[in-house]
Amino acid sequence: MAVAEANLKLYATTDIPADDVNPGGGAIDLTNEILRDQQGKIYGTVGSNPLAGADKVRYGKAHIYNDHATDDLINGVVWLANGLLDPAVTGTLEFVTEAAGDNNLKYIRSKGRNNAGNPVTEDTTLGAAPGSVFSAGQYLLSHPVRVELRLVADDSIVVSAGDITIKRGITLGIIPEDWSSARGDVEIGLPNVLDDVTVIPDRTTAPGGIVFTRAVDEASGIAIANAGVLTALTDQAVWIEWTLHDGSLPSNNMWINIQPQGDTA
Repeated sequence: MAVAEANLKLYATTDIPADDVNPGGGAIDLTNEILRDQQGKIYGTVGSNPLAGADKVRYGKAHIYNDHATDDLINGVVWLANGLLDPAVTGTLEFVTEAAGDNNLKYIRSKGRNNAGNPVTEDTTLGAAPGSVFSAGQYLLSHPVRVELRLVADDSIVVSAGDITIKRGITLGIIPEDWSSARGDVEIGLPNVLDDVTVIPDRTTAPGGIVFTRAVDEASGIAIANAGVLTALTDQAVWIEWTLHDGSLPSNNMWINIQPQGDTA
């Protein structure tokens, strides 16, 4: 039987510091699978960042595991399915819906910087789908945006019925179908070996030899080590770089969607 999506699972790493002084990283922990609402299994707790302070950059690690007993994933790449590029120009954000279920019963909460450079949060109610709506505020070019989908009735987080595309001059990325958020403050990088066990001295220290990339779709995905072959019962480690810019507004529901993709025999 070929490798299926269900065979590619995301697991925590052995060392997940809850502060900025203890080591992080290590080998895969096969007793600790990461589900969509468990970002704490990568980062622990990270505080907000005050305005006019220095950016906070933190590093975490997770592992994509091929649990198929015999078959390999080939031509494998990894990207952030809910990653966002920075706006190419200052202006309003456009939210493009595809599925009828993403309608005026839902709204998008966006967080970023306005054209004066100040932190801002804005709510934009969706319209009839398929279609598009625009934010009222202007968002600053070259500064990360974060968005999350909520219900108008009670402000609770809700998943999308289909992909929701975010644009500003260019397509920045998507809230994927059956997901609730997208973010531009995270980049990923892959070790060039499988089953990596590297440990960093603390989560403020970048892992050596890792190039971090804002890979937001399969076309920009990062090739898995071993010439793209994730062999049976092995893992590809993924290092995550999370930048909390000064004045970043709190958000408790911004999850990371690490997406592997490839072919199978």
